[in-house]
Amino acid sequence: MANTDIKWFSFDNLNAPQLSNTWGCMIDVLNACLVNGFGSQIVSSIVIENGVGVATFGGAHNLKQFQVVEFSGANQSELNQEFKVLGLTVNTIEFIVSLPDQAATGIISCKLAPLGWTKEFSGLQKAVYRAKDVAKTPYFLRVDNSFQQYGLETGAKFARIGILETCANIDDLSGKQAPFDPALPAKNWIDTSGGSPATTYKGWAKWYYATSTATLETTTTDNSIARDGVRSWVLIGDESSFYVLPSIASVNFTVSENSYPYGFGTTEKKGSYYPFLSASVNYFSVIGSNRTTANIGLSNNLSNLIQILKDASGSINPSTAMFQVGGTTSSSANSGERNIYSPENDGTLLFGAIKLLGSPNRAFLGDLPLINEVYNSLSDHPGTHVFDDNNRAYILKKCAMVVASSGGYIFDLGDIS
Repeated sequence: MANTDIKWFSFDNLNAPQLSNTWGCMIDVLNACLVNGFGSQIVSSIVIENGVGVATFGGAHNLKQFQVVEFSGANQSELNQEFKVLGLTVNTIEFIVSLPDQAATGIISCKLAPLGWTKEFSGLQKAVYRAKDVAKTPYFLRVDNSFQQYGLETGAKFARIGILETCANIDDLSGKQAPFDPALPAKNWIDTSGGSPATTYKGWAKWYYATSTATLETTTTDNSIARDGVRSWVLIGDESSFYVLPSIASVNFTVSENSYPYGFGTTEKKGSYYPFLSASVNYFSVIGSNRTTANIGLSNNLSNLIQILKDASGSINPSTAMFQVGGTTSSSANSGERNIYSPENDGTLLFGAIKLLGSPNRAFLGDLPLINEVYNSLSDHPGTHVFDDNNRAYILKKCAMVVASSGGYIFDLGDIS
């Protein structure tokens, strides 16, 4: 059967949680994709023939190729599990199943299966998550999606993000964490006044999803009033790592290239695991400097900064938790922005793993999981596109890379048979 470890979700799936110009809605997206699944709907019939199941729905199901669904309620217990969608029409999906030819019975429902993570603690517009594979990712992801005391509540919307080594409750920040500034321990989590507006900080590692801009990111501040409307988003992940790519402007005003690539998980090197966090790494004050895509997660290979909780020796070392990610082989191009190598005659894209490099001396800490940088221009490709190559599924996602320019990444979705 097709691999179901890697899953992906989209804002336009049935009953998908929406990112809007409101505080707290990033928590809704993470709850749905990481923990609960979503989009439950009744299946009219499932017919199995020659090892292929065809599920028919009463209307448009809004599922997408290579997504992972979970059936329940079938009298055939082998059907009550996860399957990867390999083919589809408006009201049918196809999947591989190890059952003899038959028509399924029962009151069968279908939903997008979650990543299987747990929500360890919760609060008002806050949550602490933990991966399903705690052997590989034993750390905690804390997300604070609430508005605090400084700045404009109608300004940019974001979630404060951090890695915690330990956590006993929703507000437990006593353990080692990243990012961390020993001179200002609360900088990542609590609005902190330095005595003047110019030295008042509003978080540090952030996942933005609503800003004032309507085109490719130019410049904006946290106090610029964000546009109303829902945002597009895609989330891709597995049992130990995930990436969320929200657009920063309403779908009424923008194209999918406005997406920002954020993520959390672990890299692996010779059996050692290094927890990483991709975020907007800025702590501009309430009236501080403008923010551009150079500060946004994995958006700019020339200044990609990623936060990790361990240094190259494997020691917990959060005070030096800013590390550079190895980018493309060109010092002047971002992933998918232009042709670094000549394109193949058949249009095949060239792509490869992203290396996590740490201190000291840019030590190799493993490849970032699931994500690949692209060595060709993506200008002729759709903003979000799935494809298969050598019996493996992928999703291409365009992103805002630098001012007035877009590129993107290719994410691995696993085997398809």
